[in-house]
Amino acid sequence: MSSLNIKFLGMELSSPFWIASGAYQTFGSVIENWVDELVENHWSGIVTKSYLGTTPLQAWPSCYLWTTPFYRSMMMQNIGPPPVPLKKSEVRGLKKSTKRCHENRIVVIGNIIGRTTSEWITMAEMMEEAGCDAIELNFGCPASPIKGHPTLQERYENFLEVIEAVKGHVDVPVLSKINAQILDRVKMAKDCKRAGSDAITAINTVGGIIGIDVDTGVPICSDTHQVGVMSGLSGPLIKPIGLRVVAEIASNVDIPICGVGGISHWRDAVEYIMVGASVIQVCTAVMWKGFSVGKRMYEGLQKFMRDKGYQNVSEIRGISLPYFAREPVPMKRKPHAYIDQALCSRCGACHVACREGAFDAIRRIRGTYKVNQRVCDGCGLCRVVCPQGAMEIKAI
Repeated sequence: MSSLNIKFLGMELSSPFWIASGAYQTFGSVIENWVDELVENHWSGIVTKSYLGTTPLQAWPSCYLWTTPFYRSMMMQNIGPPPVPLKKSEVRGLKKSTKRCHENRIVVIGNIIGRTTSEWITMAEMMEEAGCDAIELNFGCPASPIKGHPTLQERYENFLEVIEAVKGHVDVPVLSKINAQILDRVKMAKDCKRAGSDAITAINTVGGIIGIDVDTGVPICSDTHQVGVMSGLSGPLIKPIGLRVVAEIASNVDIPICGVGGISHWRDAVEYIMVGASVIQVCTAVMWKGFSVGKRMYEGLQKFMRDKGYQNVSEIRGISLPYFAREPVPMKRKPHAYIDQALCSRCGACHVACREGAFDAIRRIRGTYKVNQRVCDGCGLCRVVCPQGAMEIKAI
């Protein structure tokens, strides 16, 4: 039987699946209400919603999640629910949650954003006091800066000092959560490790604007008072970005990685593991589909491993990375496009794309489309636009 048990930073986990920081259900003091569902659906850990300091915020958008008909089920803009301040009462509630989680073999990771180094330290100590198994330092949230809180750039500028300071005051592992929008993610991961970080969480949401209502000019990402919000994008469309960042770090830095970003299916989890992730964090898919998505991913991953003959998750971790390290091979035969006429629907998408976006190598001849091999460059554009999967690129 294939086992999904893993070890991560000294923690014994029953699966690689954690719920990521972000939804209301990840506030520390309410996590205890969801433990039965977490167990039933094979979640081995949960990361708290980011705590932004120890005092309440004065204001927060009255609507904080948005999408459009085009992006629905693919992506949403997300700033998250109004943060709960990390006061003593919240620490007491979080302590009850961690106790209940630990009784059910679930780990709790405390996610924090401080305004000053001393506040980062204070919050980390409070999270450890509450029983958190690790601290996740959130350096990567791309939301507009809140009054009194550091911008994304300011957090990047101070992250070394923060990691070193927090590591000097807590005994639990420390994870650094980074954003894809920092230009040199490998350097940041190396610096995080040098400063004492035990692992990297990659990625956070990706900064963006979901759209503008062209009839009124009002941003779609506005609250009920038409206050426009700049924050992060989440959902399946950011998965390719997350995969690249995890692969970059895993290829260059010997540090454990939590992969997060656009994961909603067991195949997504497998892809993240294959580029080097040890733990998989899921947020948006849980918000859209509920805790049961964890059970579907768990069962899907287990069946995949059984069918492929893998005994444990470590056997597939990082197996895709060597392919990215290869040098281009000199072409002995030039690749060309070929059309499977049995699959071709005669829609003409390849013809238009090749004529106006590539090499004008596809011709319409008596109602069918054929490739002029002397002109074709093998670029693959026809394969990208073909809705039937009728195009192949082969070197014959």
